[in-house]
Amino acid sequence: MRLFYLVTLTKCSSAWYEMNKNKNNIFAYIGFLISISVAITVYMMPRERISKFSDYKEGMPAYENVIAPFDFEILRTDEELIELKDKIVSNIQPVFAFNDTLNLHLFKKFNDFCNDYDKLVLLEKKLSEQKPDTTYNSLRKDFISRKSLFNAAYGLSFEDFSDPPLISDPETRKMVDDYLENNLNSRVLDMSYPELVQKSKGIFSLRTASEMIEHPINNFPNSDTKKQRDREFLLSLFKSEENDSMKYWSKLITAFSKPSLIFESRYTDSLIHKAQNDVPLAEGLVKKGETIVAKNSVITKNNLKVLRSLDLKLKELGNIDNIPVLKKIDFRSYGGKIIVSILFYTIFVLMLYFNRKKYFFSYKSLTVLFLLILTQSATVYLSFRYIDNFSPYLVAMSVTSVLTAVFFDMRIAFVTTVVSSIMASLIIGNSFLYIFIPLFSGLLTMYAVNKIRDIFQFIYKTMLFSFLGSAISGIGFYLIFHYSYDELFTIVNHSAVSAALSPLFALTLLTIIEKVFKMPTDITLLQLSDMSKPLLRKLQAEAPGTYHHSITVGNLAEAASEAVHANSLLARVGAYYHDIGKTFKSEYFIENQQNSVNKHDKIAPNMSAFILSAHVKEGIKLAYENHLPEVIIDFIRTHHGATRMEYFYNKALNQSKGTDEKVNESVYRYPGPKPNSKETAIVMISDVVEAKCRTESSAGADRFRQIINDIIMEKLQHGELDECDLKMNDLSKIREAMIPVMIGMYHQRIKYPQITPETINEKK
Repeated sequence: MRLFYLVTLTKCSSAWYEMNKNKNNIFAYIGFLISISVAITVYMMPRERISKFSDYKEGMPAYENVIAPFDFEILRTDEELIELKDKIVSNIQPVFAFNDTLNLHLFKKFNDFCNDYDKLVLLEKKLSEQKPDTTYNSLRKDFISRKSLFNAAYGLSFEDFSDPPLISDPETRKMVDDYLENNLNSRVLDMSYPELVQKSKGIFSLRTASEMIEHPINNFPNSDTKKQRDREFLLSLFKSEENDSMKYWSKLITAFSKPSLIFESRYTDSLIHKAQNDVPLAEGLVKKGETIVAKNSVITKNNLKVLRSLDLKLKELGNIDNIPVLKKIDFRSYGGKIIVSILFYTIFVLMLYFNRKKYFFSYKSLTVLFLLILTQSATVYLSFRYIDNFSPYLVAMSVTSVLTAVFFDMRIAFVTTVVSSIMASLIIGNSFLYIFIPLFSGLLTMYAVNKIRDIFQFIYKTMLFSFLGSAISGIGFYLIFHYSYDELFTIVNHSAVSAALSPLFALTLLTIIEKVFKMPTDITLLQLSDMSKPLLRKLQAEAPGTYHHSITVGNLAEAASEAVHANSLLARVGAYYHDIGKTFKSEYFIENQQNSVNKHDKIAPNMSAFILSAHVKEGIKLAYENHLPEVIIDFIRTHHGATRMEYFYNKALNQSKGTDEKVNESVYRYPGPKPNSKETAIVMISDVVEAKCRTESSAGADRFRQIINDIIMEKLQHGELDECDLKMNDLSKIREAMIPVMIGMYHQRIKYPQITPETINEKK
């Protein structure tokens, strides 16, 4: 059952590996990726006509002569229209109308109030004198009902006038009644909207049935004047403001005497809206053939206004409602967008094909690269569409640049940054600022985080260099185009916001890519190189010889990788784990045998071959159980390639001599596959070099050079290096890089003489 599980696991892993390197289908997959990417990119590009003048700003030189193609009006800017409308509003006087029935109605209501109040007072007195019985309950219910009606009718609470003698005096009532009657026709201005009156420059319009008459506001008393007049009248009655009767009567006069010149807000608003709607949108006319701006001339504020008007007119001519739907679709524009998008994606793929074949033939790598570009493009598209005043300094291009540098290499990161910046510019509308500013920021950050293996350094440098890239390039454009100080502040502010968010986005996407696509970063690899990891501690405890062998192989692989510019950290960590399968029957591997007894002497050669090849299968199984990344499992899978176990194969041949038994060579071969990257090939070579050199009792540089050279040539002759991208020049560099490491590990020590008692006596 265990054997069946191992065979099944090996077949599944080999099938996955073969599918991943299936070069016949990769071109179809690339075509699919390009098609999807082009469709999404074209969808995100502006559907309306793209302005030729969107990059122009005041103070910068014009790229070309701009000639009016037809007659068009010069439209006022939004700021100019707002300013003009505000000016018109300030010239419109507030409209008032005289309500000659208001105070007459209130005067009658005052008399009713006095009568109803007296009735309630009598009823309350009668209720206080009544003993609690059925009559009392009836009177109480009647009193409560009348009091509620009183409060609702006059907007005054009966309880507020709880001292009847103060307002029940007939003489006082008569004088107040006369005062209200004498002021029935007094025209007092309603000052409920003082802000409008202040804007009216001291004039208001009095609307009558037949005409509108302008009057100075000061010719009429207002609400404040009326209050002062009422106060003086009451003081003539009560002599002191502290008098309770004066407080009661002040409330009553305010309630039953109102300003009669009422502000008509609706009529005034209608006048304002009419005047604003009558403001002309245009302020001039440009004739066909007239030069709007000459090439290399400095663009003025008025030039920008005319160019904006021309651009709006061109867009208007392209969106006429009575044109058929098919004719509204700009097939020419869509064709251009498709061609440009295909061109850039194709150049990107060709770069991978000619310079990074291992990524070109990897479904996983292609998927991640295209997803990063599309994610960046979609972020720019959504931000530009839904964020007001979105600027190029908010394009966090450093996220894409950093991620491609971390997961791939600097060349891919460079090309990805360039392509993403150009796509961002096309999506926003051909603005060169959206090419250069994100490009500068992305490239600077990309080089800053190269080979960073510490998470805090990653966050710090991503934030710092993202800000510097955006801010410095922005300051350069500020100086070139003579931007205002407000625009300089916006540049620095937006650069800071983008820089602050970049590490957050980068770490989030980095974690997602690591988990979903199983692509470890240097930070993860550094964690895996920790010797306290359970798998490495298991190897040290159960197969100590293999553990030390793996450490040595790691040192060799690291030195060789640095010599050929491969990923030295990946090679070292891969070397640490390449033989973890030897924890299964570790005593059958020579480096773990503690005495001279070799267990293989007692078993058949084919069984020995099975045990040796099983360490690859067991290693893959352990790696999956401990969730090692796929790139590390590749080292386990490929470190023997499909080489033949010569010792046991020859032993089987010798045993079969003189018999009819045939030796099946495939039994004595490792299952493969062959190394498919520089790093896995280097570990394969380092593995054999360490084992071979360990058999040498003493060797110098020349002997090590010969051993390593023979091993490399043997691997080449057997085709074990056919699928990796090592060149002959690389193999020479690998050989020379390994020699100092081997000399350092196996150099001879001076043999110190043994001091005996006889020697000590002789010295005495």
